[in-house]
Parts: sequence; structure tokens; C-alpha cells
Amino acid sequence: MVWNAPNVEGDDAPHPRSDSDLVYDAKGSRIFLFGGWANRWFDDLYILDVGSVVGPPYAIMGIKPKTGPITGGQEISVEGLDFVPTSEVLVRFSSRARGGQIEVPGEYVSSTLVKCVSPMFMDIGSGEVEVRVSLNGDSYTTTYQKYSFFAVTDAEKCICFGPGIISGGAPQVETVFVIQAVDATGDFRETGGDEFDIVVRSLTTAGTVPVEITDQEDGKYLVTFTLPDADSEFEISVVFRGTFGGKAGHLRGSPFIVQADNDAGRDKNAMTGPLVMDSIRKEVAELAKFARQTESGLKAKVPEDNLQALLKMKEHIHNATARKAEIDLSFDRSRAVIVYLQGEGASMGRMLDSLQNARNAWQGLQKQVPVTRAAIAPQVKVQAAKTKVDIGLYEEDVAGCVLYCFVVAVCCCLLLFVAVCCCLLLFVAVCCCCGRTLTHSHLLFSFFFPYSLFFLSFFFFPTATTTSFELLDSGSTLRDQKVHVVLLTKRRIFIKRNRRSVIKSNILRTCSNAPFSWRGVKP
Repeated sequence: MVWNAPNVEGDDAPHPRSDSDLVYDAKGSRIFLFGGWANRWFDDLYILDVGSVVGPPYAIMGIKPKTGPITGGQEISVEGLDFVPTSEVLVRFSSRARGGQIEVPGEYVSSTLVKCVSPMFMDIGSGEVEVRVSLNGDSYTTTYQKYSFFAVTDAEKCICFGPGIISGGAPQVETVFVIQAVDATGDFRETGGDEFDIVVRSLTTAGTVPVEITDQEDGKYLVTFTLPDADSEFEISVVFRGTFGGKAGHLRGSPFIVQADNDAGRDKNAMTGPLVMDSIRKEVAELAKFARQTESGLKAKVPEDNLQALLKMKEHIHNATARKAEIDLSFDRSRAVIVYLQGEGASMGRMLDSLQNARNAWQGLQKQVPVTRAAIAPQVKVQAAKTKVDIGLYEEDVAGCVLYCFVVAVCCCLLLFVAVCCCLLLFVAVCCCCGRTLTHSHLLFSFFFPYSLFFLSFFFFPTATTTSFELLDSGSTLRDQKVHVVLLTKRRIFIKRNRRSVIKSNILRTCSNAPFSWRGVKP
């Protein structure tokens, strides 16, 4: 037999001795050791806490509910045996996986019941914890109950899917869609209890349709309703109330616009019907195509001094960044639909593989975007500088055109004045020769005839319109403000054709309230 010295905490362990007095404190779960003999009599006292071994004289046997939000605030009932009346009640929530624990005060109710409020566990994280109880300052119970903290729902992460939010279903037949609750980390919720406000409203009559929501208690919520007709579109608004302290608001994609089809069969309104199956096949195929084409475009080489290739590359970068939220939603919705259909017994393995491959490509091209942007940065800078020069020359041409228009306007005013005077002199001469009196009609005709000719001339002379646009790159090499340009339209354009073509090819989008127009210009 081999004796081993146990590991101890606190003061040094008592020296070996005999004839010591040992007393066990059942309330405090402690052993008291006093005195003893080892070649001399000891008069020392040692106390050993054995609460973690034997526990206090009470135990916990159950807990209700067994799950709660990570934000805390949920009332919990801890059931047990031999609880003693006291105002000193502590309940400990400890996570072995994350190494953290939080103690909260409790309330003694009876010898078999203690109540408390769950703590905020966000700093430690969601997952399973152990719950123990301490009364009157005693050690915590050796027995424990498991309790799970779940991450709360985030409206901006939740997903809706099903025939109820897809146009083409059958009217006057109950249809359905599913809400998949998702937490802030992007994980599907596995418990229920969330609250939603759902309104189905006709865009024609503004009337609403009765809606029924069923909590599946697994993070999914079944929404059923019946569209009365196929003559009008319906708006479906889905809003999360912010239950358990989650982020409230419209769910992703909400509100949805749908319209029924009188020729649709009843089976199209089923979750496993052809409307959903056709939609998921089409969406997965489009996602795979988009990811493949964008990835290929981002990895392509841009030749030097090839403006069109450079603009095409910037278009791929724009698609990969500006459409990120839209594409992410499509991937998440497709995955939710496939997982749901698999749970209903449908064979979706091949489609799930296709979706995963497309998602891997999409995630890869997200990493490729900054690499490609850095690679084309020198070419963008060069082209931007060239565009700046072209804009300068263009503005000089336009300035000349504006001056021309001003001179033409002044000349027209002078000609108009001369025409009015000539008409008056003509009528005076005619009246004198014929011995007639000059009337008001003659005066009105003298004024309106030249003015009529003047306004008709606008159909044959150029007019001017102002718009503004942004350049290829408004970085450090170019002015950041919008460039205002006067474009001459109608029949005559006083701008060189080659200059006009260069400027037009460098414009990405217009910024004015009115649509940008190259009226009368043939590139």
C-alpha cells in the first residue's frame, strides 16, 4: 500500500499526529481537527472544507424552464429537497466550456422550491451551464441542473421562405411560408418564443387578410393565410417585435409583394409543391452562375491602356460589393429551404452540394476583391488623369458653345427689335399712301409677327441643358466635386466628335436629378 499526500490549498496541512479530535459541521460541510500527539501535544486547529465532496444537507432536483435568452431576465424555478428558510439565497450559473460563472440572488419559497432571475450571460456566451444553489452562506450543492442560454433573434438575420411569399400560387387556397429565426451570429435558433407582427394587405383595396402564426418551438414559425383573388397584388409585411431583447424590425426581404395566379393548381401552395421546388432550383442555378462569372471576371488580366476592360473589371468589383447583402440573403434563404425540405423527406443532397460550391466560390471572390482592386489601382489612376484632361478640354469647348449661344441670343434680340421697327414703318408708309388711319390691329401685328418668327426659330437653333456626372475615379488625382457640363442639344452640336466620344466612354453614372442625355449625339 502506498500513501499519497493530497493537494491542499490555504495554510500548510497539519503535521502527522494521533489522538486528535475531529468534528464534522454538517451545516457548513466542514471538518474541524484539534490538537493531537506526535512526541508532544499540539494545541492547533485546522478546518477542512469538504462541501465540494459531500455537499450541503440539501439538493436540487429540477429546473424550469430549461432554456432562456442570453440577455437574461427570465424567472427560473429551482426544485429541490430540504431547502431551509433563509433570506441568503445564491444561485450560480457556471459554464465549464467557457470557464465563466455568474451568481445571482434567489428567493426561498418552500423546502422544495427556490426562485431566481437568470443573469445576462452575453459576456460568457450562449450554451449549456450548470446551476447550483447555496443557502445561508453554505457551500453550493454538489448536485446541479443543466440550463441552456440561447442567443436572441436578430431581425436583420432572419429568413422567410415558402410559397406564401412567391407569386404564382393559387387564390382562395390556404398558402404558407416559414419564418426561420436567426441569431446575431448567423446561427439558426432552435427554440421558440419569438413574437412577430405580420400584415397581408391588398395594394388595390388596402384590405387585410387574416393571418395565423404557429410556433414550432424549434426556431421556425409557420405562417398561414389565404389570398382572396388573383386580380391584385398583396404586400406581406413581417416585423420582429424584439422578444428577449433581440434586435427588432423588418425581416430580411420584408415587405414581400406577391400575386396569385388563377391557373395555378392547389399543390403550388404546399411547402413541398412545385412552386417552391422550381424557385429553389432556379435560385441555386443563378447563384452558381453569378459566383462563377464574377470570380472569373475578377481573376482576369486587364491589358494596359484598355479602358473598356478596366471598366468591366470595376463593374465586377461593384457587383461583388454592392450586391453582397442581396446575394448573402439568397444563399441563406436557399440553405434554409433545402434544410427544411430535407427534414420533410425530400432528396436535396445534390442541390445542397451545388449551393455549397457556389457559396465557397462567393466567399472566395469576396477575398479576391481587395486583391483585384489593388492590382488595377495604378491603371485606374492613369485613366483618371487622362479623363481629367479630357474634361478640361471638354469644358473649354462647352465654354465656347455658351459664348456662341450668348452672341446668338443678343443678335436675335437686336434682329427682333429691328423687325418690329420695320413692321411699324411699313404700316405707317402703307397707311400714308392709301390715305388710311393706323389702327390697333396694325400695331399688334407689328409686334406679334416678329415674336412668332422668333419662337419658331427655337426649333432650328440649339438649346442648352445642364447636367452633372462623376468620373471614373474621384480619388486624389481628380476633383471630388461633381463636374457640371452644358450640353447643346437639338439640331446643332458645337463639340468635336472625337472629344465627345472620349468623354462619354469615361462616364460611369449620372448624378443630376434629370436623366443624363446625349440627345442629338451620334458616338
